[in-house]
Amino acid sequence: MAKAVTVLVAGCTFLLGTVAVPAATAAEVPEFTAESVTYREGGTPGKTLTLHMGPEGHRLENIPPRGITLIAPAAETKRWMLDPDSQVYAVDASGGKGDRLGGLLAHEPCKGFPQAERLGTEALHGYTVAKWRCRHPDFGTVTQWFAPRLATVIKDRSAAGEVQELRKIQEGPQPAHLFRFQQRESWKQVPVIQLFR
Repeated sequence: MAKAVTVLVAGCTFLLGTVAVPAATAAEVPEFTAESVTYREGGTPGKTLTLHMGPEGHRLENIPPRGITLIAPAAETKRWMLDPDSQVYAVDASGGKGDRLGGLLAHEPCKGFPQAERLGTEALHGYTVAKWRCRHPDFGTVTQWFAPRLATVIKDRSAAGEVQELRKIQEGPQPAHLFRFQQRESWKQVPVIQLFR
């Protein structure tokens, strides 16, 4: 993942993202779960993350190297990063600064890109998707596959052939507790970087 839609913390890249179509509101975001994979085009996907998406936000589980869980509530500007095995957590209070350009998980294609061109319609993982070319003078060109039914970009490919993609998408209700973190006395807050050592 080589674009500004990601946040790089201690060598680990997070999927944090959200023009010709209107952005979805939280109430319009369908609820689903999926596998999120990253790979170089023509290569084999690396670690598989589990994604939960819904109006309350999104949640990514199994982030390397320690199996971290990222909780990004829709109603908050901060994100919670948890290591359940060690009962430690960190707070990313970036306020969505990485969301100016939309990539995988964005709720509109080419969000923040000054040039957007719709390339056509395709089928991808059982969904009819709109394929877009997005250009930015500072960040280059990417191709995105936007699934209107999910109101979400489900595939993003950089000009260098780096791909982020959702697979095995299953629509259905997601429990609201997945998008919240209740601080407990038994859990200890640590700096973000400590979770990636």
